[in-house]
Amino acid sequence: MLYEGETKDWIGTAKFLPDEEGCQFILHMAHSAMLRIQFVQNTELKYVCIIMELAHSTDFSLLYHTWVQGTRYNDLLIMSGNGFGEILIWQPKDPIILDPTRLLKCYRLNLRVKAHNGVIFSINYKMSANLLVTTSDDRSLKFWKLDTKPLSVKPILSCFGHTARVYCAMIVDYEDQMLIISGGEDSFICIWNPEGKLLLKHRLQFGAPIWKLGFDAVNSMIYCTGATGNILGINIQTIFKQEQLHISQLSSTEYMRKVKYITKSVAIGLSNKNSLYHINVNTESAIWKLVSEFPAYKCSVLEVFDGMIATCGAERVTLLRFNADTGSFVKVYDGGIMESIVRSFHFLNKELYLISDEQGNCLLLKGDELQVVGRFNNAAGRDESCITAAVLILPQCILLSRRNGNLMLYTQEPDATEFVMRDKIRHLHGYMGSTVLQLLRIHGEHAHILSAGHGPALIYLRINLNDYQLSVLRREYVPLAWVEAAPTSDILIGFNDNHIVAWSRQHGVILQLKCGGGHRCWDFELTNEALDIIFVQKKEVIFYREQLYPESKRSLLPRNSWHTKSCNTMQLLLPKAANGKKYLLSAGEDNIIQINLVIDDSLFPRLELHTHLSNVKYLAAIAVLGTPGSWLIFSVGGRAQLCINEFDSVTGSVTELGSHTLLSITPNNNARLMSIVVLRQENTNGFSLYVASSDGRVLLYTWQLAKAAMLNFIRLIDVKRCPLQLKCLPELDLMIVATTSGELYGYNHTLDLQKFKLQLHSGGINVLDAFVEQQHTLHIVTGGDDENVKHTTIKLNDLQLEETIEHAKLHNAQVNALTIQSESAGLFVYTCGVDKQIYKIHLSTQQRTHLGYTCIADTKGMLLHENECLFVYGSGLQAIKLVEY
Repeated sequence: MLYEGETKDWIGTAKFLPDEEGCQFILHMAHSAMLRIQFVQNTELKYVCIIMELAHSTDFSLLYHTWVQGTRYNDLLIMSGNGFGEILIWQPKDPIILDPTRLLKCYRLNLRVKAHNGVIFSINYKMSANLLVTTSDDRSLKFWKLDTKPLSVKPILSCFGHTARVYCAMIVDYEDQMLIISGGEDSFICIWNPEGKLLLKHRLQFGAPIWKLGFDAVNSMIYCTGATGNILGINIQTIFKQEQLHISQLSSTEYMRKVKYITKSVAIGLSNKNSLYHINVNTESAIWKLVSEFPAYKCSVLEVFDGMIATCGAERVTLLRFNADTGSFVKVYDGGIMESIVRSFHFLNKELYLISDEQGNCLLLKGDELQVVGRFNNAAGRDESCITAAVLILPQCILLSRRNGNLMLYTQEPDATEFVMRDKIRHLHGYMGSTVLQLLRIHGEHAHILSAGHGPALIYLRINLNDYQLSVLRREYVPLAWVEAAPTSDILIGFNDNHIVAWSRQHGVILQLKCGGGHRCWDFELTNEALDIIFVQKKEVIFYREQLYPESKRSLLPRNSWHTKSCNTMQLLLPKAANGKKYLLSAGEDNIIQINLVIDDSLFPRLELHTHLSNVKYLAAIAVLGTPGSWLIFSVGGRAQLCINEFDSVTGSVTELGSHTLLSITPNNNARLMSIVVLRQENTNGFSLYVASSDGRVLLYTWQLAKAAMLNFIRLIDVKRCPLQLKCLPELDLMIVATTSGELYGYNHTLDLQKFKLQLHSGGINVLDAFVEQQHTLHIVTGGDDENVKHTTIKLNDLQLEETIEHAKLHNAQVNALTIQSESAGLFVYTCGVDKQIYKIHLSTQQRTHLGYTCIADTKGMLLHENECLFVYGSGLQAIKLVEY
């Protein structure tokens, strides 16, 4: 580092002035002040910055973005956007106020234009086209014509393509055309032409807001960064030049109705005239060839599995086997086996097939001769007769989904033909059946299943193989309108609006192909290198190949899989065994609870819980008695929602036990839940739940694991202000409540006796911690909106205030994180605020030690692990080794 300096205001823009003498640059700050600086080497061979001029305009409103155009100081054109949606333009020419002693010059504001209904987040200008582009939190981009002689700004058009705030936009040149690229809070980039036409909308940053964009014209790469710190690149050339092979229809009257892959290169198609064709899509002149072995008849079903082809029609089933080496087809079976039109045919494996007709007949068939080895009870109605997905759990156990949305589990007794339904879940994915059923694993007495369907949720199920009961473990939401295939644990394929979309957990959206909407006339083939898609659109068969994970689409750095928005709460799960696994629970503004494995202070993602509808403010975990490695997770947040989940660290699975809405006193007002404390009732799996609600109440409930669906209300207290924090000290029969008014309350565990009330802060108490010293003194440390840290001591014999010590001017922003630590040298507290400063305070001597700064913005809390590692969380997570301090 050659030089480090500090200004008295936020720096919005910095720009070098290459046409000025020496090394000169300007710093433009958040209230229209601008420093003209020369960077030189003095006589002592040290680099210094010399202020040549301090300039400002006549407007001092808070600016959110500034674009500086020009290479010479007196020719600069300064365009800024403020919080009122105005564009402010001025130039450092013809000052109206001069103060030579302070090097101060004031310049007139040349132009003020009302541009947006909200904050202007970005401004981009292309001089050769006189085009100015602005973005705002009103979700729009606006194009303006800017003329400099005379200075004028005129609106051209507005663009609406984002569903949230638009944070950035840039104007780029690509192959002799001008494009405008924007990114926003909805994690999408949009590409527009100068006429305002939306050319492309693509999801990046794994759902996190996109903050900044960059463009490499040489390699045609768009780069973006966002709230998670991930830097991603996408090649614009591969987007605009998606190579598709269009295979025309067979004749003016014959075209393909259904298509499927048999191998990686060969596909088959069933035409509207009931003929079967095959094609090699890898050849330059791909043409359809008739499968002469197929007996042409009207088919209702076409299915393929491992070289086997099944076609079905009215009572009839045909099986063909394809030889990949010779390219020939062999008829294995052809005959009538059902009583009416066949509606579904599923390959359970190479030997077992499940078939159903529209009268509700359902058979389990085996081998090339289609031997009937099982029958299912008849279903009434066409929707019930059609099976949308099926999976073989055990030889005698089958899980299937019907078109009406019901998921059914069947078993077969030894030496019996009939399958009997053992359990059912109605409308698992709404009123449409599952499209994907996958057996994930069998662990002990349980089978774990993945189900997906017409919705954005993956649902994880468990089957008890003793009593054959079905249960929903958890849901995981993905950025697809509905899911059609899950070929690997990383990739999902489905539909969004009129696009086929392939989404990767590690790389985000890897394919977005316009297809005209979701339909059944499509198939895919996936290898380690490429994803092939074939589909029918407007009577035409289209083939597309996407290279997976090319360098142009990979993350430039290893992906950070932390929360996409601020993390509000964290807790460590420590094993009883010395060599057991440690897990870190976290939750935040992205509505997700994450479970990460902790190894040597590094995090490895394991599970995500998507049970909350809104943000998660606090969570608490407690071990389950009688089940080693099992934990109950209680979490609260927006929409007055309390969620209870059970995490089994042995099997790595989660079970959703319940979601409850704690209604407010005010009708139709579900207050946000701010905090929760969980106390075990003696040595049982029964618990007392203390919940802080933003409407001023603290609620007491009881809950038992054996009756997980029931939540019993006991009592409430109203402290008239929003309770932000709860802290329970069971050994003292004390519940501490901190509020937005800076008050601290003490109650007994039944909440029917107030033990003390203290006014500690002039603003809200954002964080508190407590420590009992030798059973005679209670230490409480609090941090608040008033930027102060206060240490309060209370005598335990009468719960009277002994002393309150204020650590003022320690932080220069609100204090959101602190933790008390008992060490051999005494009692200490670590503190951190929004100013990112970390302090260590000796509570006895009041000695303060500045440990440094955290890199985490919007700090929400800290967690101390074994006196060695300090986790600071907020918009990110930082682990700090304390041995250095």
